[in-house]
Amino acid sequence: MKKLLVSMVAAVTAAWGFAAENAVKIGDGWKVLAVKAADGADLKKCLPETGEWKDGSLAGKIPLAAGAKGGNLIDGEYNVWYKRNVDIPAEWKGKSVRFEQDLNFCAEVVFVNGKEAGVAFFPDGTVELAPFLKFGQPNEIKVFATNRGFGTGEGPTMYRGRGDWGRSFNGNNAFASAPRLVVRTPAYIDDVYANPSWRGTEMTPGEYDGKKKLTVEVEVESIDSGKAEFEVVVAHENGQVAVSK
Repeated sequence: MKKLLVSMVAAVTAAWGFAAENAVKIGDGWKVLAVKAADGADLKKCLPETGEWKDGSLAGKIPLAAGAKGGNLIDGEYNVWYKRNVDIPAEWKGKSVRFEQDLNFCAEVVFVNGKEAGVAFFPDGTVELAPFLKFGQPNEIKVFATNRGFGTGEGPTMYRGRGDWGRSFNGNNAFASAPRLVVRTPAYIDDVYANPSWRGTEMTPGEYDGKKKLTVEVEVESIDSGKAEFEVVVAHENGQVAVSK
């Protein structure tokens, strides 16, 4: 069986790229406040910041508020506020700056300087921060982490599958990695998906034309509008190009 490799080349009016230019870990130095939901709390809102802030980190196990139901990340009640100041270099202005953190069965509502920037969902939580940052000075980043859906627009995570034990949901390890600020060009290719079909195009239900087909989907992120042209290159393992379009 021959293996084919798919690569993507982008030509755009602004600077585009694939890899991150810089990634700064910000897992330590947080103030932490675990909170308990009151009966009938509004799922559309984050829970109020009531209680004493303590020093901590945004990594590993998620703490449990006094009086809240413990247990795993499906059945327990984990709702926690985190906040810290982060110095944002002036040279990051005009670039994409994303908050990224690998999550287990929880979501994070991310705020920058008092404004909600977005929601980071399980498993690969990401939120674009650039429109909310003040460059060349400290910025307050606040994160509300929850496995119950408060403020996320979605309800609690209810599904559990075969691989869930491997994802540590039973150990309250809500954060599979430390958070990081990832700096990229203003627009970039985030992912490329190549889906082969040996049966070809479905002409009628259950009937295919038999022509081999490769469908390529591209996920593009940009902090501004622009135009782009993409070239798809399909090559053999030895580098010999099979198709270029």
